[in-house]
Amino acid sequence: MKTKILFGLSLLTCAMFSHAYDLTQLQSHLDRQQFRKLHQAIEKLPETPTQAELRVMQAKAMLSLQDDEALEELMPTLLKDFPNHAELIYLASANQFNLAQSGSMFSAPGRAKKGLAYLQQAVKLEPANMTYQRALIGFYLQAPGIAGGDEDEAKKLADALLKQDVIQGSLAQADILHNNEQAAEALALIDTQLVAQPDNTDLLEAKAAILAKEKKAAEAFALYQKAITLYPTELEKYGSMYQLGRLAAVEGQDAATGTQALQQYLAFFKDSDNPMYPWAMLRLAQIQLRLNDKAAATATIEPLLAKEQTQERLQKELKSFQKQLKSSKS
Repeated sequence: MKTKILFGLSLLTCAMFSHAYDLTQLQSHLDRQQFRKLHQAIEKLPETPTQAELRVMQAKAMLSLQDDEALEELMPTLLKDFPNHAELIYLASANQFNLAQSGSMFSAPGRAKKGLAYLQQAVKLEPANMTYQRALIGFYLQAPGIAGGDEDEAKKLADALLKQDVIQGSLAQADILHNNEQAAEALALIDTQLVAQPDNTDLLEAKAAILAKEKKAAEAFALYQKAITLYPTELEKYGSMYQLGRLAAVEGQDAATGTQALQQYLAFFKDSDNPMYPWAMLRLAQIQLRLNDKAAATATIEPLLAKEQTQERLQKELKSFQKQLKSSKS
């Protein structure tokens, strides 16, 4: 009887543990960028998470919610528990960069350099991780010299990456060229790789992004459309879907395609903390106004106007759009 009782308690404990650590549900929150729900779910766990995967999710949620000061306080504990966990170290670097951008001019260089040290450590731990490698190159390329930026180092790392991964190395080199206003050279470099791998979505996305910045909207639009049909997972397509909507709204590309893409985007990220969600709503309203559907455009932006928007650029575009909307009624 005692054995049966103990076995029953063991099953109950396992069931409770499985329910408490429902990674599938937590991953769904993360995928849909429902960061508040994710953070709350982890906070409600009956005990402090001891699994690295849960801690990574917690850090991602806090980082995305810009809970930077609290995450900075938590990070020493996380890194003590998982001292060689590359993803946590990478997230620690991202948090330091956020703090550098939002903090004072006096503290920014120190925090940026601390973030750089974390990022270098993550790359050292997982040199095959292209996200970390590209982030390190991007830092050296974009950061001011006082914070550790160094374009020569970016070029050196991009050349080394080319030997490790020809696609990612080429994209890193293209970033450097485009950053130096050499768009034609950057596009030529990407085209060279597209000859060999015409269906590589990283290459298609990168080329589309450069073309869009160079005001070649129709070409960019076609590439984003192609990329959407090629992503290996459903989740990966939503960035390009937003871009289709943006190009339809701002550059006058196909309205029906842009509308459909934005509607799918908004449906997937409904009730999320995705910072691009209000932008997607604005882009949809802009398309509707282009089609002279003023009633639909007004209804689409109504939820945006009902609450304060914290993104300064979004505020400005919303005000500008409201003026367009009013003038179109006169």
